[in-house]
Amino acid sequence: MDIQLIPFARFRASIARLSGAVARFGASIARLSGAVARFGTSVARLSGAVARFRASVARLSGAEGYIKKRIDFKLEKSIRPSNIAIIKSSLTYSHIPVPL
Repeated sequence: MDIQLIPFARFRASIARLSGAVARFGASIARLSGAVARFGTSVARLSGAVARFRASVARLSGAEGYIKKRIDFKLEKSIRPSNIAIIKSSLTYSHIPVPL
């Protein structure tokens, strides 16, 4: 009787080994899924950072335009014939050639 049970015992041992291998494979897949999920989270965070950076650049561009308009407005108000004459005369006295 023992002789007939040996192949069955080997079969059961093979099934146990196969079961262990399947369990390890499942654990590897679970770890890989976790890594993929973490990578997805990182990509999402990076996308958010890029969006915030673009918004900051847009705000800076808007501020730059506003500042340029303010400077142009101030220059427009300050450039009068009398002011130009004063600037030219002061530059002439400082030995800087000024086209008249």
